[in-house]
Amino acid sequence: MLKIFSLPKLGGRASGAPLVAAHIDLSKAFDTVPHQLLLTELRDIGCSTEVLNWFCNYLTDRLQRVITYEEITDWIMVSRGFPQGSGLSPLLFNIFF
Repeated sequence: MLKIFSLPKLGGRASGAPLVAAHIDLSKAFDTVPHQLLLTELRDIGCSTEVLNWFCNYLTDRLQRVITYEEITDWIMVSRGFPQGSGLSPLLFNIFF
């Protein structure tokens, strides 16, 4: 989500020009990247077959489920996004976008 704010005048601004700020919400962005498109991007930037195979293994055959106080969902296959807390997630996100 992109939000743009315009503040007409702030005290202390020498030019008196309006201040414009943008806020980009990336909270769910890491969950949106399709694995197959990321692997294509990695191939296109010159990753070797060995590296592509490693990333393919890292990203595929992942399962997730939701556990609450009242319910546990069935396991489902994950085909988008990166493992939470992974140090590779920001790097892969930047490569993709």
